[in-house]
Amino acid sequence: MWNSKKKTTAALREAGLRVTRQRMKAMAAIGSAGRPVCAREVLESIGGGGIDRATVYRAVRDLEEAGLIHHSYSVGRTSYYESADHCGEDACHPHFRCRKCGKTSCLYDAVVGGQLSIPPGYKVERRKMLLIGLCPACSA
Repeated sequence: MWNSKKKTTAALREAGLRVTRQRMKAMAAIGSAGRPVCAREVLESIGGGGIDRATVYRAVRDLEEAGLIHHSYSVGRTSYYESADHCGEDACHPHFRCRKCGKTSCLYDAVVGGQLSIPPGYKVERRKMLLIGLCPACSA
């Protein structure tokens, strides 16, 4: 989605955010990762450059609130995010996290079957799915 400064700038402005160096770098790091990443990984990808941890966390929060990135899942107290262009209006694609090696994979082509039945009174706004098990390398 954000493979150029021009597109990143336009996305930020369209979302009503000021275009800052920190947000530009955070969006580039998240968009180029190809998988969900946590704020620490965003900071490592940026490589410092005068941007501290608190600034990265604020940028990630702002990008999520603006709908440019989505919270994919959490492991313990660590949240993982990815570009919102990988998700639909009301659902994100499933993710698979290997319990042995810890690697997470995006399952863009996974088919999720079955009917979801929720009790009356609940209103589902967004669906997320995290599958946990052994990846092909670890299960071999």
